[in-house]
Amino acid sequence: MTKPDGTYPSTCWECSTRCGSLVTLENGHVTKVGPNKDHPGSKGAFCVKGIRALPELTYSENRIRSPMRRVFPATHQILLRRIMPIIRNALKAMQGPQRAATRV
Repeated sequence: MTKPDGTYPSTCWECSTRCGSLVTLENGHVTKVGPNKDHPGSKGAFCVKGIRALPELTYSENRIRSPMRRVFPATHQILLRRIMPIIRNALKAMQGPQRAATRV
């Protein structure tokens, strides 16, 4: 269901902080992302990542729409069910401090 044109409160998706944002929709597409001064957590703070959210990239013909795997030098599409075991095995093989940050 598409919302009507307007500006709606949301959260920014550019980093893990999730600052409050205002998203402007026109014809069912995001055209602008800006700070929300009424958000209780961020209180209008908005970093350059949020300011430059570039909604036009969301609708780009060149946007990646499925999992990709690089086998040097090429990159190719791969099914999610095939890439997950590869990722899991790579995480399990990690040693040292990197291993502490993963849960497999």
